[in-house]
Amino acid sequence: MRKLAILALAIAMLTFAAGPAQASKPTKTRSTNASANAFWYSTESISATSYRSTVWYVGVYQSSEGTFSDLYVDTLICEVTPPEDTCTSESSRYGFSDLARQTFTIDESLTSSHLDAVYDLQEYDADFNPVGDSVATHIVADWTGIGSLYREKSSYSVHTPCGVLRYTSQGVNRSAEATGSVDGADLGETYDAYLATGTSRSFEATC
Repeated sequence: MRKLAILALAIAMLTFAAGPAQASKPTKTRSTNASANAFWYSTESISATSYRSTVWYVGVYQSSEGTFSDLYVDTLICEVTPPEDTCTSESSRYGFSDLARQTFTIDESLTSSHLDAVYDLQEYDADFNPVGDSVATHIVADWTGIGSLYREKSSYSVHTPCGVLRYTSQGVNRSAEATGSVDGADLGETYDAYLATGTSRSFEATC
């Protein structure tokens, strides 16, 4: 959110510097957003001195423009080499989904969230070139908010001889416990998860 705000301010400053010939009507915008994220970690023994480490991640972002989600799974092969293990990438797969026709819910109090979606999961090599065909992958995940709600606010403003831009945002986030499954296979539970909601407002006027 902070990066988007900074970018908006930079664009506004360039617009003001250009000095439009005619006055424009002030514009006001308001948007709301919500998100849910979770990571699942697992290890599998290969031999007495090696193991496979796997990380699954799913994230959902919902705004007035729609609901989008990404999914990835990274697998490493690790050798036990004290004092630190040595790991190399075995595979990396990534998928993106527009959830317009799928299921995502989140409540305003960040008590719970639910996802049921299918992603075209594509494997990539070390140079991020696709390998083989994508595979339809079904993810079901549930979040339960835990602990306290944390609130944050931010605001920016830009004034020039020929305009003003004000941007404010406020949000709430909360840690969560998440459970999930991939094509029916249980991922278990994780506490590396969170839920968030927020709103932002902007006002822009140029001479």
